[in-house]
Amino acid sequence: MVEPGWTTADYALIVSVCSAVVSVSGFVWNVWSKFILPKGKAKVFYSILRDKNDSSVFTILLEAVNLGPTDLVLVGPVMPTKRSRPFSRGVGWWSLKKLSKVPNGGRPLVELSDWPRKLGPGEILTVIVASTAIVESLPKKPIGFGFMDTYQRFHEIPKKGFGSLMKKIHNPTQGNNNESS
Repeated sequence: MVEPGWTTADYALIVSVCSAVVSVSGFVWNVWSKFILPKGKAKVFYSILRDKNDSSVFTILLEAVNLGPTDLVLVGPVMPTKRSRPFSRGVGWWSLKKLSKVPNGGRPLVELSDWPRKLGPGEILTVIVASTAIVESLPKKPIGFGFMDTYQRFHEIPKKGFGSLMKKIHNPTQGNNNESS
């Protein structure tokens, strides 16, 4: 006669089936993310170049490097902002593409026809941002600075670098001639 209840073999079978499910799902995820739909990654840096004669005049260089493994299509440089409306969660997006011309005339900051831009693995994209244009039209409560890609992923400068960048934008006379992060 068979005794009622679970035996050690029953527990071992359940654990083995669960382990097999976890292993198969991990294998499927790895194949999917590496071979079927790989997405490029970008590292974003900034540099501040100051005028030797007037330290309040500076230019921001925003650079993105595609770390691979595939091409990366950047839609444009953006700055996420906190929403100021009550009961609203999430992020608002402020685009540098709105800045069509340097205030004192000259070459446009960001040509609308230049975007989106495709970067191959290892390629570098540099965007030049005039200080006066960004300071005059800076959004309220910015929380980052970087590029948006076609997958709606935000590639940003490191948080520590963003904090020091905002301090240098609001106090342009402090600091060295050329800084970077």
